[in-house]
Amino acid sequence: MTTILFETITAAVRAYNTLQSMIDVTLNCNAITYNEIDEELVRWSVRDRYYQVGAKRIFNIYLKQRLILLVDDDPNLLLLVADYLDYNGLKPITAESGEKGWKVYCKNKPDVIVSGISMETIDSGYKLLRRVRERERERPFIFVSSQISIPGKRETAMELGANICFRKPFEPEELLTAIETLIRV
Repeated sequence: MTTILFETITAAVRAYNTLQSMIDVTLNCNAITYNEIDEELVRWSVRDRYYQVGAKRIFNIYLKQRLILLVDDDPNLLLLVADYLDYNGLKPITAESGEKGWKVYCKNKPDVIVSGISMETIDSGYKLLRRVRERERERPFIFVSSQISIPGKRETAMELGANICFRKPFEPEELLTAIETLIRV
């Protein structure tokens, strides 16, 4: 965790715009001296100037580097969820179908995939999950579908390797918490 935070602090100092509203950092700072971390604050110095940032803010900067693929055939849902995740420190990308989702996945390698089940075909979400699992077993995958409550749908999703299943409609806070949990694991 310390390594992740140090790398995040380094990235934050280099990315001046990310922290400019919180601290005054010189653009050309590369020599970071790691000072102290506790549950509330991260403290460090750059060329004899001392800074501190709330640990939650640093974690949000770390999350901002995390790419979340959202796949659903409802453009309004994609827009709302993408805006919510972006506002909460994640970097969402969207696809309107399982096939497009696959192409985006192959190109971008997202940290977490959130997908519907039925899109262009009745089981295109399942197909996407199967294809992802053929390549890698550990990629976090969340299903969000109104069909999850239909007998057998949740079981099929979990057997194929989904980590979590949410029933539409869902609370965005629950999805965010699930994504953050999967990222931390």
